[in-house]
Amino acid sequence: MPREVEPKRYSRRSFGSGLFKLAGVLGASAILKMGRLPNLSRDVAEGGFIREDLSDKLQGESFQTIAHNGANASDNFEVFRRTNCDYIEIDVFTHNGEVYVGHPDKLAGIPIDSSKSTIGLDNPVRKFSEVAEEVFTDGKKLFIDFKDGPSVGRVFDFLAEKQMLETSSFTSTAWGNLIEIRNRQGGNCDNLFFTIQNDEDFEKFIEYDKFPRAPFGVSLDKKSATRENIQKLKARGAIVYVYTVDTPEGALNFIGDGADGITTNNISLMNIKPLQA
Repeated sequence: MPREVEPKRYSRRSFGSGLFKLAGVLGASAILKMGRLPNLSRDVAEGGFIREDLSDKLQGESFQTIAHNGANASDNFEVFRRTNCDYIEIDVFTHNGEVYVGHPDKLAGIPIDSSKSTIGLDNPVRKFSEVAEEVFTDGKKLFIDFKDGPSVGRVFDFLAEKQMLETSSFTSTAWGNLIEIRNRQGGNCDNLFFTIQNDEDFEKFIEYDKFPRAPFGVSLDKKSATRENIQKLKARGAIVYVYTVDTPEGALNFIGDGADGITTNNISLMNIKPLQA
């Protein structure tokens, strides 16, 4: 007859050790969700050689470049701030009444220092106010993507107080966030970029009952950035930026179709010096 095995009893010490093993299994996401900590997105800057003929063509065009999620992570910002990009994009969201930079649906890594038996955030989230002032000091323009509604008023009030509104533009998939900004700045829309993610969004935007008065901006997903769609928007007075474009061929195609700028991860594209828009 097989011997009955007595259930294993865990001491506090072994339970603590088990938690560290669990952290390795579950990973950062589960730990952060349990701890309800703020989040941080990680987006990697990319490079890439651009052929001389393509570089010459791009330099002959007039367009703006936006560093995709350029200040969401401090290490990326250190790279992007040294490029010729026009805008540094940041995503903002509110956590416990404070505005942070990053994606609220992506979680930072949690490394375990076994020598010290501690757990710490791999890249601590940064406050919007700190990042915004760094970008402003560098002479770059802000391209702010609202990931929630509560951050809109806080962000606008901070920028107004610091006299940074003139070098800031705003975007969001929730168009109501941009309408709030429009109302706060007396109806002006030329720094508002309504995000269109797909063809369904495009049709809804054309029929939008709060359609902005020209000039206004559109941040258009490249999958919906056909020449026809870009020209329809331009005919209504839109400034059109296409995202996310990481190849010189793609940049030339969209700019040739009428786009005014691109959002990119490609450092080489950011360093192109086009004709001034």
